[in-house]
Amino acid sequence: MKHILILEDDDIYREVLKRKLSQYGRVFEAKNLSEALKIFEMGHLDLAFVDLDLNERFEGLKFLELSNNLKTIVLSSHEEEWVIKKAFMFGANSYLNKWKNLDELHLAILDTIGESSIDTTKIYPTSCEKLKTEITESLKLFNRSELPMLITGETGVGKSHLAKKIAGEIPFVQVNLSEFGKGTIESELFGHKKGSFTGAIEDKIGLIEKADGGILFIDEIGVLSLDIQKKLLKVIEEKEFYPVGSSKVVKSSFRLITATCDDLNELIQSKKIREDFLFRINGIELYITPIRERAEDISLFIEKLNAVALKKIFFEESAMEIVKDHYWKGNYRELKSVVSRLRSTSSGLIKASSVKDILKVDEPSLTLNHEMKSLLKNSGLKTLLNSIEHLSFEWASFHCNGKVNEIVRTLGISKSLYYRISEGQKTSSAN
Repeated sequence: MKHILILEDDDIYREVLKRKLSQYGRVFEAKNLSEALKIFEMGHLDLAFVDLDLNERFEGLKFLELSNNLKTIVLSSHEEEWVIKKAFMFGANSYLNKWKNLDELHLAILDTIGESSIDTTKIYPTSCEKLKTEITESLKLFNRSELPMLITGETGVGKSHLAKKIAGEIPFVQVNLSEFGKGTIESELFGHKKGSFTGAIEDKIGLIEKADGGILFIDEIGVLSLDIQKKLLKVIEEKEFYPVGSSKVVKSSFRLITATCDDLNELIQSKKIREDFLFRINGIELYITPIRERAEDISLFIEKLNAVALKKIFFEESAMEIVKDHYWKGNYRELKSVVSRLRSTSSGLIKASSVKDILKVDEPSLTLNHEMKSLLKNSGLKTLLNSIEHLSFEWASFHCNGKVNEIVRTLGISKSLYYRISEGQKTSSAN
């Protein structure tokens, strides 16, 4: 956690600044030079925001001079060239006009104290390099901007887990809209005044107000009615709103992360989500692929579950292959449930028969995943079928170590068809 000092004699301005900076770490306040020096001498500050005019004109320059090893950002109304030059000579790292440049605070902080390296193993452990890269790039953009983030992906892939990790130590307010009836969502988000509707027996502070200075995470955003989408859109843009039944405006400055497992294109086509609302919330869109497309992550997750469990289990190779080949419609949530059942019903060595009994592998269900739907829509059925044939052939070749008899048996095809597909693969590669 970063330790940040605000040296500012204006109580109101100092409070506004404190609210903006609280998301970056612990904030210390000083209204004069002596208070600031006492805090500085404690030796744990990472950054200081310094006003130049305190009890005396340009007194803030004295703090810069005495704390020249500390990273500092000057916030002052002075724009004279000699003042700015002197501030930098005394060690200031950045100089902003306190009345004009508050929107640039975020970038000034990153430029001054640096951007922390992103360790995806602590945020969202995955062995998929593509997903690692997409998460890293999305977080860099989120950290260096005020853009909202939209996390998409099937149920159970860990969208809410990821949102919490992105927040880190920043205050985090979470709501899953699917847990509320449509009649209560507005009150949960915006709050209400006593007597504003039947059952409103007391004032209620909404989640948007509670998220002031932090991150608001709204899961299952597709549940929102069009009217509430319009109201939330205004809050995102203006950072203020009216609680239900209130004529008093409430201000709230927060970062927004939303998530959904719905197909956004289908929601737009069915007019269940406003296009302007979607454009506003998906400033940064991050798609989390299902675990069936990340077989190694399945093993990784099972290892993590095993590490914290009292009873240890071990999967035979044939059992693990069945687990990796399963569709996992509920992703990590379903996988965790299955592993728990296997742990409670098996001796410890998990055999293929035990996995088959629980997964009911004789009753497979097929459905199009996100990428297949996109390919079908953009390129047509023939291209999709060719892609499925190509991927199936590659998978069988890999798992059968290139042994033709095993490949044709696994795919259920004749050798003549195998050689036709093989030649087609070679031709495609050559082109």
